[in-house]
Amino acid sequence: MHRKLSIHIVPVLVITAVAVACSSSTTAPKLTGQRLAGSYYLDTISNAAVTASFPGLAGTLVLTDSTFFESVGIIEGPGDTVVVSPPDSGTYTISGSTLTETSANAAIPAVTATASLRGGDTLDVTVTSPAQAAGTYVWVRTN
Repeated sequence: MHRKLSIHIVPVLVITAVAVACSSSTTAPKLTGQRLAGSYYLDTISNAAVTASFPGLAGTLVLTDSTFFESVGIIEGPGDTVVVSPPDSGTYTISGSTLTETSANAAIPAVTATASLRGGDTLDVTVTSPAQAAGTYVWVRTN
């Protein structure tokens, strides 16, 4: 059974980066589309509408060097996923630690977030705009 939440969360691009192996620098690797390309699962979501962690989440993020596809849902039981945000796709840009997502759907506003790398394959992204999507989203790279 699929049910929609009455509060919709604007699709949020939350990106996971890969650390440079054997780097002698203490500086986190620069976030680039080439570093981020790959597939990810949603580990944690925490915002005003919902707080949940994997395996209670059904989230997928696929990135190329400049485009994204994502879907986010919360699993309430076997075969019972609540859609948090419908599947979305579009383009993204990165400037320093700021990332901006632009949906291919003109009805969805651009998303602005601050990203910080944690470990070699996990990135916390704090969404600052739009307000209805504000919160932290953590994606973990699967390939």
